[in-house]
Amino acid sequence: ALYLLYRLVSILDAYLSYSSVPHRFIYHKLPDLHDSVELGSLMAVNKCKRMVQIGVGDATFAKRLIQHWHNLERYYGVDNFRTKMSLIKSEEMRELVATERKNLDDPDEGLESALDYLQDYAHKVTLLRTTSSGALNLIDDYSLDLVYLNNHTDFCSTWRDLKLYWPKLKYGGIMAGSNYLRLIKQTVAASAGEDESKYLRLLDYKHELCSNGSTFLGVREAVDEFVRLNHIFEYKLTFRDESNRQTFYFMKRFHLLIE
Repeated sequence: ALYLLYRLVSILDAYLSYSSVPHRFIYHKLPDLHDSVELGSLMAVNKCKRMVQIGVGDATFAKRLIQHWHNLERYYGVDNFRTKMSLIKSEEMRELVATERKNLDDPDEGLESALDYLQDYAHKVTLLRTTSSGALNLIDDYSLDLVYLNNHTDFCSTWRDLKLYWPKLKYGGIMAGSNYLRLIKQTVAASAGEDESKYLRLLDYKHELCSNGSTFLGVREAVDEFVRLNHIFEYKLTFRDESNRQTFYFMKRFHLLIE
């Protein structure tokens, strides 16, 4: 009885919130997307205007997304613009990053590099050199059409940002992110004439280090748990991203109270 009462109060609260905050019914059913860049086209078709990307990196994905989203009015990019050397396990790769990408070790130069890459869209772009939690007060609740979690690889950061940025979405907005699963080639190469697809296997990001040094599952588990706890009945994965990392995406529907 108490649970039913709680659900009724939740639905009533969600309805009252829906009637008083910005919202957008961009579609009743989520479409299938080939890759993450198609999110830009989807947003453009439905006349969406604002987004945030948590984790900008070199801004390659941001530029491609903006190119497909012609009517975008404001892109927020949140990043500290530092290379996460602790997550690079290969000593050889660490040396390569330190040698060839020194600019990302300096947050000022990393920010300038991203701004330079996005200069054609400077009138639409706001880059925030801070953490995801540090940017919260700079973005209004119910103001975004798309939240994209970029290059998260561990449970902790994925779970944290899902919870932090869910209130920032309008009803009808999309929560999405990379690295739900990725495809990698097995060590046994396909012989001449064979279909290489059968030598691809799915690998999830389990057991990546969290920022506090703990090891606890990965992106997939964080997304699955968030979806389960918040009664999100439909979420999808892209078929095949160029980076071989599948993107998850789901809608914030008006009838659910999620905090």
